[in-house]
Amino acid sequence: MEYLLGSLFTLLLMAYFSRKAEKVAKQKPKRIFMSQSYIDKLVEIEVVETFSSALTKPQIKTQASQHMEKTNIRVMVIDNQAFWIVEQKLYVADVVNGEVDNNTTRTVDTMNMNDVELKKTEFIVQKLTEGKGNDSGYPRKP
Repeated sequence: MEYLLGSLFTLLLMAYFSRKAEKVAKQKPKRIFMSQSYIDKLVEIEVVETFSSALTKPQIKTQASQHMEKTNIRVMVIDNQAFWIVEQKLYVADVVNGEVDNNTTRTVDTMNMNDVELKKTEFIVQKLTEGKGNDSGYPRKP
C-alpha cells in the first residue's frame, strides 16, 4: 500500500512538471536587443582588463636583459643638455648638433640649486631611474 501511494504521488508530480515544461516550451523566446553602445561597453571592459593585466606582468630577467642593463645607459636630453646616471652620480653634458659633447661632462651639484632647478633635477632623476629593479640605493652591486 505504501508503495502505491509513493508511486501515485510521483506520477502526479511528473504530470504537473511536464505540463509546466510544455507551457514554457510553447512560449516564444524573448529577443535580446543589443545596441552598439552596449556592445562597445562590453568590448571596452575586455580591452581595459587585457591592457591592465599586460601592464602588471613582471619583467622576466634573462641574460640578455641583464647584459643590456649593464652595458646601456639611459640618457635624457632637456634644453640642449644630456643627463645620465652612472654609479649613483648624476652627470650632465651639453648637446651640440644632436651629439653629446664629452668635453663638457660634469657632475650635477644639487647643493647650490634653487627650488626650480631642484624640481627639474628631481624629475630627471625620477625618469632616469623609472622601471629599474634595483632601486634600493644599496651601494654594492648585486
